[in-house]
Amino acid sequence: MTADELLNLPFATIADAIAAHAKERPRATALVLNDQRMDFATLNERMDRVSAALQRDGLVAGSVVAVCAQSSLDYAVLLLGATRVGVVFAPLVTGATQETLAAMIADADAKLLFVDSSSADWLPGVVPSISTRWIRMGRSQQAGSFEDWLAPPGTRPDPVTVRPEWAFNIIYSSGTTGVPKGIVQSHALRWGSLRQTRDRGFGPDMVTLASTPLYSNTTLTSTLPTLARGGRVVLMDKFDAPVFLDLAQRERATYAIMVPVQFQRILACPDFDDYDLSSFRAKSCAGAPCPIELKREILARWPGQFFDVYGMTESARQASYRGQATARARNAHYRRRQQAGGGGKERRDRRAFL
Repeated sequence: MTADELLNLPFATIADAIAAHAKERPRATALVLNDQRMDFATLNERMDRVSAALQRDGLVAGSVVAVCAQSSLDYAVLLLGATRVGVVFAPLVTGATQETLAAMIADADAKLLFVDSSSADWLPGVVPSISTRWIRMGRSQQAGSFEDWLAPPGTRPDPVTVRPEWAFNIIYSSGTTGVPKGIVQSHALRWGSLRQTRDRGFGPDMVTLASTPLYSNTTLTSTLPTLARGGRVVLMDKFDAPVFLDLAQRERATYAIMVPVQFQRILACPDFDDYDLSSFRAKSCAGAPCPIELKREILARWPGQFFDVYGMTESARQASYRGQATARARNAHYRRRQQAGGGGKERRDRRAFL
């Protein structure tokens, strides 16, 4: 079955779609972070190694793994490899307290915990209260590291037929009303969200710039559909407005989803209008109410559609406000760039917006 045929099915899995792209377009870039790039063939092969390692360690469909780490290529590999064989993925916020982390790990009944250098400092304070085995992310070959834990290259997992109602991941709420609550999202929900992305330009030529961490559901709602549709995900290990603009221009980003304060900081950059953002087809705002003044500024200064999205954590059917930058606004962006010096900091694109 081709990737296009699979994507038109009422249900399949994100991992199935990635495997199809790896077969049809093995050298197409799937993931980018700083100077690291991973193609679909490599992504699919490392997903298999994760899946096989989990099965080797006795995890089965419905078992849970937790991760408390910053965004990385292997974070994405781990998430996708786990869900390929029905293992549930529980991303944890790195800034949570030791007590909260211990409670979430226990609540999820995680069999394995993956950490990195950003989160390992709190591990000694949590380990006495949990029985979960932990593995350190990163490219170290030492015992207990992610590379050491992976199954050998070329290993394939035992096939698992994933059912729509099975849990894909557990997202923990911020805990503003008390103890963080685990929200279980199914494979059917993730596939339903993928099917909603067709009107936002998601496809093999999609370039999603992910400026929020991979433990955020905001990030997953864009990165998973992008990869499933054969596009490229550009990860940021830390949000910075000027870096975002540099990446958007260099990678020719077509989509981004952010919280309102990120939009505000980007638009407040003194040289915002110097950057070539003509590649953007759409942006989405989520996570908090977006002020009407901010929506108007986005539509006036930033090419492409704009979506204000609600209910992403609780539902596959997201409610959204949709706005389109007018031809006048897009041409204003073009004129401002010309007046600022011609064509952006690196590109000298004279493309008009019609």
